[in-house]
Amino acid sequence: MQRSTQLEQDFDANVEPILQSQCNACHAATLAGPTALALTILATPALTGGGDPASSQLLTKGEHEGPAFTASQDSVILQWLEEAQSDGY
Repeated sequence: MQRSTQLEQDFDANVEPILQSQCNACHAATLAGPTALALTILATPALTGGGDPASSQLLTKGEHEGPAFTASQDSVILQWLEEAQSDGY
């Protein structure tokens, strides 16, 4: 399945900068660029929330000890995940 242009633009403009600033220190090897990162997230049910974006491990962090996102960063990521779900991911 191919991402919608709007979904890609939203990720590149809004989500990817958050992940780069908050996650890059520990996950630099896995943050290989916006397209690869977005596709990895969309292909991983635990990261998309598997039908419930609010339960995404991007937001809940699972067993993670990294820095917390701000409420506004959480909101941006959740909105993108909901957009992806409505696009069929």
